[in-house]
Amino acid sequence: MSDETVAAARPESCLADLTKAYPDCEKCGLAWDALDPNPPACRPMTFGRIRARLGAEIDRAMSSHDRLVGMRAEGIKQANPMPELSRAIELRAILRFIDRVSTNEAILDILNPRRKAARDDG
Repeated sequence: MSDETVAAARPESCLADLTKAYPDCEKCGLAWDALDPNPPACRPMTFGRIRARLGAEIDRAMSSHDRLVGMRAEGIKQANPMPELSRAIELRAILRFIDRVSTNEAILDILNPRRKAARDDG
């Protein structure tokens, strides 16, 4: 697939750098191989997708922490579970922040001015 075909398949709002071997889009949180004949469809990031990703990362961090705790209990002194625990706690704090932001009407209006305009017009 040529660069022109890939660019034509992307919506005008796409922020991906299509000149890279692995384009990525910060608006969608997607990345793909530029040679893939079926690149992913644009899916702007939502609070739900952010929550799901954070939840998965928290689960991974806690799973890793638990494995390291087990290794430490088996006498492997180099196994340090604290960085993974700290990571999980930091991610939980970010998740709480996202929850506060996603339920604050004033912030949502700033993030999406069309939302406020539609509500004001209605």
